[in-house]
Amino acid sequence: MKPLLSALGLALLLAAPLVAETPPPGQFESLGIPVRVGGLMGCVVGSNGRGGEALYFNFNQTSGRLFLVQVDPDTGEARQFHAPQGPGAWALIAGPEEKIYLGTWDGGLILRFDPKQPDRGIEVIGKPSSTEEHLWQFDLGQDGKLYACTYPQAKLVSFDPKTGAMADLGRMHPTEMYARSLAVGRTARCMWASAPRKATWSCSIPRRRNIAASFRQGCAARQGGRRSASRGEATGTSMRSSGRT
Repeated sequence: MKPLLSALGLALLLAAPLVAETPPPGQFESLGIPVRVGGLMGCVVGSNGRGGEALYFNFNQTSGRLFLVQVDPDTGEARQFHAPQGPGAWALIAGPEEKIYLGTWDGGLILRFDPKQPDRGIEVIGKPSSTEEHLWQFDLGQDGKLYACTYPQAKLVSFDPKTGAMADLGRMHPTEMYARSLAVGRTARCMWASAPRKATWSCSIPRRRNIAASFRQGCAARQGGRRSASRGEATGTSMRSSGRT
């Protein structure tokens, strides 16, 4: 009789649904593995298109196309959205009007995903500079435009989501190839970092379209120096990782 009861108890135990324990507040909870193939490039928090928030994971595929994974942090539900072009994207930002923007390598394209219209998938906006192949990083200016830093000519480019206009604003240095990191301040000041020389520079975003000449007159011609400039010109200081200017 006892072996029969033991077997019955074991069967009931195996048949019972497994209930996951809710973690205490303030602790991390595993949501599972939404993707098993691809390289994770970054993650941002953005709109889910329905009044809530979602996590957006940016994945590359060196032999395919990049894709976004949208994850609901409350349910763990995940959806994948594949890009029509580009194997990967370094630049990623939750931009104006709750849209997600990506900047690709191997093409230097701006891509956009609208959570309110997920059926449209990831769309190609365009190429802001004919010479640039990498968009390294995005930042949002007070003017509502997206700015990006580039390779191989260390340029500053912009995109206006309201009008759809893209602009190549020129080189941020006459010889550097990498404008690797970017931050745009409230006063239209741009900070960027050059990876090979581990230098940081600052300049003003001018009203005119090309910044190359003004930047050469300002900070590029005198590395480590500072020159006052009239409105629309660039001024800057180069600072090495050692702290020397």
